[in-house]
Order: sequence, then structure tokens, then C-alpha cells
Amino acid sequence: QGMRRMVTQACTRHASVSTFAARSAVVGESAPMPARRWNSRSGEIEKVLSVLGKNAVRASRAQTLLHQSAFFASAEDASPGLIRSLSKVVKFIKAKEGDVLFRQWDFPKDCCYVVVSGCVGIHIVQKKLEDKEHEMNSGAVYGGTKSARQSHGESKDGTMRYETLERGSTWSENSDLGKLVVILRPGVVIGERALQDECRRAATVVCREDCEFMVTDGNDYREIVKPSIERLKFLDKNLPGADAWANQVACGELERHPAGFFREETFEPGKKLLHEGLLSEPGIFVIRSGTVELRRYTSPQDNPAYRLGRRPLLQVRGGGESMKAESRPGQVVRDQMAEGDDADYVVIDTLEQGASFASLSAMPLPGAEPFTVVVTSPGTSVLMGSERCVRKLPAADLAKLRQVLVQSAKARMRKLEALHPDAFSHRSTAAVVS
Repeated sequence: QGMRRMVTQACTRHASVSTFAARSAVVGESAPMPARRWNSRSGEIEKVLSVLGKNAVRASRAQTLLHQSAFFASAEDASPGLIRSLSKVVKFIKAKEGDVLFRQWDFPKDCCYVVVSGCVGIHIVQKKLEDKEHEMNSGAVYGGTKSARQSHGESKDGTMRYETLERGSTWSENSDLGKLVVILRPGVVIGERALQDECRRAATVVCREDCEFMVTDGNDYREIVKPSIERLKFLDKNLPGADAWANQVACGELERHPAGFFREETFEPGKKLLHEGLLSEPGIFVIRSGTVELRRYTSPQDNPAYRLGRRPLLQVRGGGESMKAESRPGQVVRDQMAEGDDADYVVIDTLEQGASFASLSAMPLPGAEPFTVVVTSPGTSVLMGSERCVRKLPAADLAKLRQVLVQSAKARMRKLEALHPDAFSHRSTAAVVS
């Protein structure tokens, strides 16, 4: 009823404006066009309501299904609002049991699919591309899918051939579609890799039951989804232990891609991500662009963290009156920590795009941070995982990641010892090394 009132009011306003414009037209050489009046009894409002209603129902259903898909739910975590935008442009198609969605080595249609109902089999054949092309070109007449239940052509041996649903190739009952490697069920995304990498189809997809698919057009995918997916792929490629996350999400083994637990921030030169001598909360960092340096103060006495640990935080008012720093503790600490910016330091390592590091507590190791991590290039983009992220990472992958991070930390400490033996004289550093 509310939608009906809105459309009626819009139609009434349209009629009023059009009628007024016609009556007030200046008389010229030709008479003005007669104004069009909206008549609610003529069925125009009902048609508009019908279209709006169908679109709203489709978008609502699409939102629900996209939230249930681990792939798109992970993308939503990385880019809030993505699912709402995507739900407005997807469409739905149906297929019969036995239909082939596409074949291995096909040039992909510019779209990807979400299984809404039914299940599909993923087949991979070890034959070469030339073998498939020879089979397809053996006198076959192409056209139509098997679900159309029509005869579209015979090969020289009398075998009927059918087009795939994408119409990229044909197949017959005698076609070698490959070994069944996995069965995928509702919520799984199919075909997105070809959109991301612009490559041929990597497998053959066969409907094992009557199926329904939600289809995302390639242009919509690239505009709405790809920026978020690129971030997921970046972590899959560069974070140790994360290489299997995408496949685990696609197969339904993970409810969310762990990349959704990382947030991306951009920093300018001079920003300190970790500070030597301070205890840090668990955090994992992956550099997406730009560079950072791992530094160590040449003399422990130059490190404000060590000085602050030996004296109370006092703030001097005008006239020499002292005031406890509790009134403005954050600002006092920031001011005193900034005193070490001009101190001498040695650069232990420079990290660029794809490199990862972590706080000691994320490894987990006790003790204060052995290095100060400083951003050195403009617009450096860093993916950061907080303590919540560390807790939610798959246990096996987290163990592998921690092993790599600990080995990297040990290598940097050995490099520090070689470059600056005196750095190990301070008791806090010695505690870290032990």
C-alpha cells in the first residue's frame, strides 16, 4: 500500500506538471503537444507496481543468498555495502540434471555463478586442449542444450551433440569430461577465477540435479566485487599459510575468508607501527604497497621508551609547578616518545610489497618489541590483523604463519647482532633474545 501511494503521488505530480506546462505554453507557430495524463484506472500504476515489486523481491532474495555464500560474505567483510549493490544487478537461471554449464578449456562467458539449489560436479580431465578441439570438430552440428530436449546435430558416428549452457563448446554422451574431483552445493561460487585471471575455464561443471544459479555479469563483478577480491587474493598469495583459504571458502570448508578480519590503512612517512621497548598487543601486518623500515636505536639511552620506564611522567606548568601526567597522560607520552625521532639508529631490514611481520605477542613471544617499525614511503598501504583476527585464523594456518614469523624475527636478531653487538647489552633486549 505504501508503494502504491508513492507511485500514485509521483504520477499525480507528473500529470500536474505536464498539464500546467501545456496550458502556459506561449502560442507560437505550432501548437504544443497535448499533455499526457496518468490514469490510475488504466493499469499503468499496476504495471509500475508489478515491475517494482518483482525487482524488490529479486533483490531481497539475492541479498539473502549472497550473505549465505562464504565467498561474497568475505568480500562484504572487506567492503561493506558490496552485497547490497550486487543484489540489484544479479539474475537467476535454471538448468536440468545432466546439463553441462561449461567445459574445461572453454573461453569463459563474462560472468560467474552462485549455486542456489541442487548440486554440481567438478570434473577435470588430463587430456590436452587439442584432444577436446578434435572431438568437437569431428563433423558435429552445434546448437542448443540437452535440457532443450531437441535434436541439433549428429557427428559422423551418429552421436548427438549438445551445447553447454554458456554456449562456449559442445559435448556428447561419449565425451570424456574428466574425473569427478568434488561435488559443490548451494552457496558455492563457480567461475569467478576466470573473471579474475582472464584465463580459460579450469574444469568442467556438470549439473548432478536440477539446479538454479544466480548469475553475476562480468562488468558488474569487476566494478563491484573485484577490488575486494583482489585484496583477498593478495593475502592468499603473500601471507604464509593463507594459500589454501580461497579454495577452502569455495568448497564451503570455511564460513568466511580470514582476509575479512584484516583492515587496510594508509600511512605517511614517519608513522610508527611498532616501537622498540614497548609491549604491543597481538598484531599481524602485511604491506600491500610502499615500504617500511625496521630500526634499532644505536644507544638504549636514546630510546624514550627506556627513559619513560625509569622516571615518573611529570608535566611542568608555568611558574615551575608540577602536575601529575594523569591529567593528560596520552599527550605527555606522545610528546616524550617524539623526543627520540632525531636519535641515531641502525636499519635492520627494509620491507616492501608482500612482506609480512608481526608484534612479538602475536607469535606469541613475551617481551618488549626489539625494533621500531617506521613507514618510509608516501601512501604506504598496510593490511593489519588485530588480536581478534589472530584468534579467528584457522589453527593449522596460524601455526604455520607463526613458524614463518618467528624464523624471520630470529634472522633479524642475528643480523642486528652482527651489525650492532652493543644492542644486546640492554636487559630488555637480552630478555627478548633469550
